[in-house]
Amino acid sequence: MFVDILFAMNIIMDYMILTLTALVMKEQPSIKRKLGGALLASLYLWVMLVPEIGFLLMPVVKILYSLLIIRATFGKRRIIRLLQLTGTFYFVQFAIGGGMLAVHYFLTVDQSFATALKNPGFSPYGSPLSWGFIVISFPGLWLFVKHRDFLLRAIKRMEEKIVPVILASKEATVRLKGFIDTGNQAMDPLTKRPIIFVNEDKLQEVLAEEQIQKLITNNMDNLSIDMTVVPIRTVAGQALRVVWKPSSCNLERNGQKESCHVYVALSETLSDTDRYNCLLHESMEG
Repeated sequence: MFVDILFAMNIIMDYMILTLTALVMKEQPSIKRKLGGALLASLYLWVMLVPEIGFLLMPVVKILYSLLIIRATFGKRRIIRLLQLTGTFYFVQFAIGGGMLAVHYFLTVDQSFATALKNPGFSPYGSPLSWGFIVISFPGLWLFVKHRDFLLRAIKRMEEKIVPVILASKEATVRLKGFIDTGNQAMDPLTKRPIIFVNEDKLQEVLAEEQIQKLITNNMDNLSIDMTVVPIRTVAGQALRVVWKPSSCNLERNGQKESCHVYVALSETLSDTDRYNCLLHESMEG
């Protein structure tokens, strides 16, 4: 009965920790995924209850298991993003655990230390191992927290550069999350229209399959009236590329719509976190 209650409490707490991790890292996993991750995390409780598999309590196993929990919760991610999520997962646990410990000691009246000082055999200096742990762990945790703060500020700056974008063809519209990239300087030299890049799956919502294929294969034959060819500078040099001319393009800022004239080029997945699916031109920065 006690183990059942402990297991249920672990699932609830792990679910809350994963939810907070998602909020900090601006992720949106489904409830089903978070529940699955919490259940997987809670299964580790049995490792502590079964002495025969105690070797699974080794730090390297804990780290690998944490990566598995994050993978199950947030899905497939690049290794850098996976490590960021895992680090935040630990950071949230440390913050909550440390806070709970601080509240516990604040509310508890315990004079055991004063009593121990009166014991002739008591050493106030502790063991070398405990002091070593403090000397090593405190700077390490300090650097970790400092790094997390830097990362969170970087994410916040990125969020400020994400702007809602609405593209329209004659038949349909699609709403996008556009990231203003100061490195995107692609522009048609004749019309001076900036070129933006959009994920293929989003363009499929507004363009016919034939148009999508022309963008993918860069087929310049028999283009429709809303498609054209422009020179785009790449790492390999300047090359001609098929682009789409949307009927309208609007950016949403502070509740206002800003109309702009652009060309749209197709791109592979721009962000593996789905934070944005459209790469805007540097000139669109407000």
